[in-house]
Amino acid sequence: MKRVAKGNIGYIKYKRIMQTIIVLIFILAGLSLFFICKSVFHSGKNLGTVFAVLLVLPATKALINLILFIPFQPTDVSLPDKMKSVVTDNDRVYYDCVFTSSESLMHLDCICVKGKEIVGYSLSGKNVDK
Repeated sequence: MKRVAKGNIGYIKYKRIMQTIIVLIFILAGLSLFFICKSVFHSGKNLGTVFAVLLVLPATKALINLILFIPFQPTDVSLPDKMKSVVTDNDRVYYDCVFTSSESLMHLDCICVKGKEIVGYSLSGKNVDK
């Protein structure tokens, strides 16, 4: 799968797929390490079991990232065509933006930076989860 940079169309879809793959790799690596070490040493009391349990920490971090992106839908691919009438060559446009704080999440389909002005566009009516 081709890498999609932050701020480009399709970033949310790419991030969901990659985080799912990462979570599955950590889970499979931890389980396989645990069962291989248990079958080789005939006991769960070995260093391989400790490493298998420690693989839970990065797997949890990847799972949290995946859960963060699940509720948001990717931006419509026709949005850049619609934005051409609003933006000029000097403006910067970012798509599929998710902002987080300790209290809420906000998804903006498009952010346009015009000089010292920043304008966010959302195609859906629901932006903030509280």
